[in-house]
Amino acid sequence: QQRFGDGLSEPVATFLLNQDLVVTGRDGAIEVYRMQGHHLRMVTSYKGHPSQPIGVVATRGFGDGVTNEFLVIRQGGAVDVYDYQA
Repeated sequence: QQRFGDGLSEPVATFLLNQDLVVTGRDGAIEVYRMQGHHLRMVTSYKGHPSQPIGVVATRGFGDGVTNEFLVIRQGGAVDVYDYQA
């Protein structure tokens, strides 16, 4: 058992097509994790828009369909697109 996303208020999470785990919370913080063996390792974290997320969705992007891109859907209908380098 391993904890992740500690400190995020009302977190929402999903797995991306590349199998990374994305979690975001009300304050806009976004954390990306990757499995290494039986443990999660944080790949990156950054600040998004501070508002309540209602969903995180993996996207296919272009090309081979395995990307580091995802959408965060927020209350009120705002959709933010993110991409990161791992």
